[in-house]
Amino acid sequence: MTMTTNLEIGGLTWNLLQEGSSFLGVGAVLHDGMPLRSGALPWTFYTESDDGFRFNGFTGLKVIRRKSGAVELRFQATGRWMPRAQDADAMGDARIRTRRLEAPVASFRWTLRPVIERIGENEWSGVAMQLEVRSPACFTCADCSKAVKPFA
Repeated sequence: MTMTTNLEIGGLTWNLLQEGSSFLGVGAVLHDGMPLRSGALPWTFYTESDDGFRFNGFTGLKVIRRKSGAVELRFQATGRWMPRAQDADAMGDARIRTRRLEAPVASFRWTLRPVIERIGENEWSGVAMQLEVRSPACFTCADCSKAVKPFA
């Protein structure tokens, strides 16, 4: 069953979609009650690592509101192995990557902050976004000193 959390920021209402512990993404977006985006297909993102992992299943959503009016969405994703690389060897054949014993976990911080744009006598309100990703520097061992800690 999909749960919706409404987030009000920069004159917009964002519906954050969750199913159990999974963060599905942003559903409908409204401005003063007027729909700007349908919630039929969640808005999310997809990223891959150079080591052959994709991150597209997100969990553990935390919504943190800042005094400045900004909102941070923090969540994690466990890397899923992609055997075929996006590059090729000298002969043009696709490279195959070996599977790691332990999948990496990446932490994401999606910061949304309200902005107001003024041009002449006209004014528009909206949201500026920034996405930060923290992932392990190496995937060889669980207690590696190079491992990056998740966002606090």
